[in-house]
Amino acid sequence: MVSAKLRLSVTLCLSLALYALLVCCSAADASNTNRSVAPAGYVLLPTEQWQTLSNNSRLLQAKLMLLEDELMMLDKPSSELMEQLAIAKQQLSVSKTALSDANSSLKNAESLLQQTQQSYQALERQLEAERTEQTMQNKKAYRKGWLNGFCIGCCSGLAVALFK
Repeated sequence: MVSAKLRLSVTLCLSLALYALLVCCSAADASNTNRSVAPAGYVLLPTEQWQTLSNNSRLLQAKLMLLEDELMMLDKPSSELMEQLAIAKQQLSVSKTALSDANSSLKNAESLLQQTQQSYQALERQLEAERTEQTMQNKKAYRKGWLNGFCIGCCSGLAVALFK
């Protein structure tokens, strides 16, 4: 009776974990319809969604560790229980691998997000510097044009007065 409950709870938890990862990935794909396309092997996620996914993966990892401990405590010599334990251990190792892959992808996404933010800030500084330089150039051109117009006006007025 205990082994059936255990198998059911392990299967349910693993199914929920995989379902949560699939939902998060599909939500990430659906939310990126108006954004740029991510490079191959990467997924674009909003920061809030990434944090939620990260928290969920940590929670799932903790639950998997608890289930692993429970499986170790229930390691009894009955053949049926041993078969179920072996299956549960295989499923647990597959889930751990998938979870570690998800965690490494999240870390990669976090580092890419930081690099993107740094690049964006550098671009903003560069644009501001270019705007300032353009403003200075426009002021110089205005002053030069005004001075040229003034000089031409004075010279033409002087020429008119002299040749009259």
